[in-house]
Amino acid sequence: MRAGERRAVSPIRGAALATLCLAWVAAVAPALWAQASCERCHAELELLRQHVPTLPDAEKLYAPAALLGTSAHRDQRCVDCHSGFAGRYPHPATASTIGCPRCHEDALAAWQQGIHSEEGNADCAECHGVHDVAPVSDLDTADGRRRLSATCAGCHFEPRLPPTDPHADSTSCVGCHEAHRTLPASDHEARVYVANQGETCGSCHAAVARTWLQDAHATAV
Repeated sequence: MRAGERRAVSPIRGAALATLCLAWVAAVAPALWAQASCERCHAELELLRQHVPTLPDAEKLYAPAALLGTSAHRDQRCVDCHSGFAGRYPHPATASTIGCPRCHEDALAAWQQGIHSEEGNADCAECHGVHDVAPVSDLDTADGRRRLSATCAGCHFEPRLPPTDPHADSTSCVGCHEAHRTLPASDHEARVYVANQGETCGSCHAAVARTWLQDAHATAV
């Protein structure tokens, strides 16, 4: 074939390419359209505020692409969690949202054993947010640990660590209290129960914990 000439595409190859394109459109285009359709309303906080009782309610529905793009669920599509909404408002009565436990079964099992599962306490969204769920990698930084502890302090203001506390940047509340299976300090299985504190603190302060275990105070508890 001389320079500048184009190789002709065979009818069979052309048909195969067209079939692949149509298959991609059939599989992906509806989801892309649905995503864009959702954002028409859910990227407009003022619009959402007009349809719900309070601003916090509107903020839970607020899901612009920029917010989702930095969340732990950035690779998920709206339709992965929400089905039957049909891209229009009012949404059909049959529309439904799939809960967090579908993907996070272990976290659910731990949460059900903890104090936050009791009626009136905290569910997944209370601690993690709705559409702005932070990736674990973001929480495992000094800034992430401060933000995580600030979330806990939203309900537990009194035990909040002062900025000068050496633990303020090195660990978050869940570093000592456990993330999902958070138990009262009086519970014998709690990580902060007096008899378990040596092991809990020892996860970071191993040398001190070994010394403490040989101390009179360890045998006293």
